[in-house]
Amino acid sequence: MSGVKGEQNVLNVKQKLEILEKLNKGESASTDAEDVLNEGNTISRSAALQSVETLLDYMVQRGFDYGDITAVRKMCVDIRQEMKKE
Repeated sequence: MSGVKGEQNVLNVKQKLEILEKLNKGESASTDAEDVLNEGNTISRSAALQSVETLLDYMVQRGFDYGDITAVRKMCVDIRQEMKKE
């Protein structure tokens, strides 16, 4: 992860929930996500990880594929460990 900046474009929780609602209805939400990310919304890596972890908790509650969720959680743990080393 060396060379990765501390801030990244991310969706906020409300935007993620809106996109998940569209996906639950069978609608496409990819352009919504791209539009938000292109607006330049930035937060710290730590806040981004917290947001992803919150989203994963929501996905578990909604019954999304457990394998995918587990893989993303492992990436979050790996990133947090890398951040502690910096």
